[in-house]
Amino acid sequence: MAKEGLVQSEWVESSQGPPRKYYTLTLKGEEAFRMLEGEFRKLSAIVDNVQSGPVPENADEVHHVLSVMKETNNG
Repeated sequence: MAKEGLVQSEWVESSQGPPRKYYTLTLKGEEAFRMLEGEFRKLSAIVDNVQSGPVPENADEVHHVLSVMKETNNG
């Protein structure tokens, strides 16, 4: 992620052990996070639809229905 410019890191000395590396999102990383968060919410709505019925009317895009079938072994 650092190579892509999404995060920056910093080593900080610790009084309780070895130095620690801390990561911070860059502006580009924050943009990527917001985009991925939106995609995750869409995926979550699809999964919820499988579990509990249709997606609410206020969903912002067309959602595809995922069919899940449980296989059973009777032998």
